[in-house]
Amino acid sequence: MKFITCSDLHLTWKTPIARTDNFLDTAIYKLSWLKENYPEYPLLIPGDIFDKARPENSILLIAKVKEVLKNTFCIPGNHDLSYHSLNYFDTSAYGILDAMINIDIRYKEFEDFILYGYPFGQEIEHVEKGNKPLVAMTHQLTFEKTTIMDNGVSALYLLQEYPEYDIIITGDNHTFFITEYAGRYVINPGSLLRMKADQINYQPKAIIYDEGKIEEVDIPIEEDAVQRFHRDDMNDIKLAKDQMELYLEMTKNTELELFEFKEKLIARKKDVKGEQKKMLEGVINAIA
Repeated sequence: MKFITCSDLHLTWKTPIARTDNFLDTAIYKLSWLKENYPEYPLLIPGDIFDKARPENSILLIAKVKEVLKNTFCIPGNHDLSYHSLNYFDTSAYGILDAMINIDIRYKEFEDFILYGYPFGQEIEHVEKGNKPLVAMTHQLTFEKTTIMDNGVSALYLLQEYPEYDIIITGDNHTFFITEYAGRYVINPGSLLRMKADQINYQPKAIIYDEGKIEEVDIPIEEDAVQRFHRDDMNDIKLAKDQMELYLEMTKNTELELFEFKEKLIARKKDVKGEQKKMLEGVINAIA
């Protein structure tokens, strides 16, 4: 049994505000890199091909990505379906792309394994175990370990509940992990690209399974493609700092106004965090 898997592409025209590059072009490059370097492995993607089910200029977006997504095997995630419902499959960007290049897989028999696909909203089904290894691909929020606060299932639960599957590939959780139980695996590839500032130190991966061996493939990244603070946040911080400096200049000779301004800053501090909080504390300490 051989395959390679990655997940949660979230293809979109709109570059996330934490990124400094062209998000769509970068995503296409990474998919191309995978297919060019590992052409012998079928590429399995467990959902969220698109960031929105009906993105702006969806036909142009589909035209741009359809070549790189040919000969991939996918299921729709929640972001791929309008109202998170399979009832709107045909009118979604994912459904239109599938009509063009046949990416959607609910059942496929490969030479050395059988793949079952379970889209978002559809539970994994029990199937009869045959001679070939079985792989289930599902888009449901799965954690390496769950806590009482998690709105999802644990990898161990899936492995115990569905013992007929040798491997279960999960999408939706953007953090990579692999869980093993009794020689069987849950593989959660995580997101193909870093989308938010809190992923600045995250290494996106693809996973190769080859005759019982698992290999983690680090996806090439540009270190400065993600910034720690969103562009909008940094602009807001700069604007707030400029406004405070101006106000301090205006009120430096008016003791009462300065006192009132300091009280307002102290009251405001409880509503902010991070860099904005540090900036406020600096201004407050600077006021006599």
